[in-house]
Amino acid sequence: MGPLQHKQNTNDMKPNVGGWDRWLRALLAMVWVVLVMNGVLSGTAAYITGVFALIFMVTAVAKVCPTYTLFGWSTLKRSKK
Repeated sequence: MGPLQHKQNTNDMKPNVGGWDRWLRALLAMVWVVLVMNGVLSGTAAYITGVFALIFMVTAVAKVCPTYTLFGWSTLKRSKK
């Protein structure tokens, strides 16, 4: 292999966040935005919960939750074969 080539990683992150889980994560992130914009959350509480809201939104969009991967969980519907 040359210096610009990389070995294919066999541990690629596979989707493990299903439909209802994605919607719930996105909803929680949007609720956070509403709470901050209405002044219900401010200061340190807004920053701390904002980190969680960002994580929820990223995992909802990416369909991958590293915590689920760590524990081998998945909320995806399994296809019947």
